[in-house]
Amino acid sequence: MLNLRRYAAPADHDFGGTVPERQPGSGKNVPGYIYFMMSASNVVTSDDTEYVAVKMGLSAGGERAAFKMLNGHATSNDGDLFFYEAVRVDRCKDAESFCHQAMRKAGFSTLQDHDANVPDRYRHLYERHEGGTEWFVCPLAKVDKMAEMLRLKHEGDCPTDGFIGETDCNDAITFAYDENGEGQAVMKGRLGRPLQEKALRFAWEFRRMTGNAPDNCCLCED
Repeated sequence: MLNLRRYAAPADHDFGGTVPERQPGSGKNVPGYIYFMMSASNVVTSDDTEYVAVKMGLSAGGERAAFKMLNGHATSNDGDLFFYEAVRVDRCKDAESFCHQAMRKAGFSTLQDHDANVPDRYRHLYERHEGGTEWFVCPLAKVDKMAEMLRLKHEGDCPTDGFIGETDCNDAITFAYDENGEGQAVMKGRLGRPLQEKALRFAWEFRRMTGNAPDNCCLCED
């Protein structure tokens, strides 16, 4: 393995400082989504095992806010970012805390003393415990189970606004199936600049995973 940290002290070296306490998240207890974000280039997620590295975070608000949240993480990631799953909740902060506490207790966190079940083959990636506090390394089935538990304990009503494409002069973008049964964005009658393909792709996927779509969108029926 290449030595990429040429100027670093040994991981177990103690300079005499203190270890900061992990503080609760600063999110608000408002309606929104808990998202399960992954990066296609992550070495855990992209290997041939059932393990993935997943960020479990909150996004307050509707679909447009979730899209902004995903884009905000792009600068610090080299690979394609995506939401593997998202669950709508009434109280974002409570739901996020539920996820983090359950995953840390299960030993799948990348944080020190909460990583008992992170496989040895990945531990060299997290030996300094200096990454984000919302990341977990676990089997994909565990991610599915956590999403299921969220729906049982914290699922909220669908936000009725904040959809992509919604402006002062336009309704939310909708999709319709063409003659080949494939989804297409309905652009007829819209004013101003056309929506970017990335935004449309996100809206399609996010509506399918959350079950929340505006009226007259074909995904209301899926």
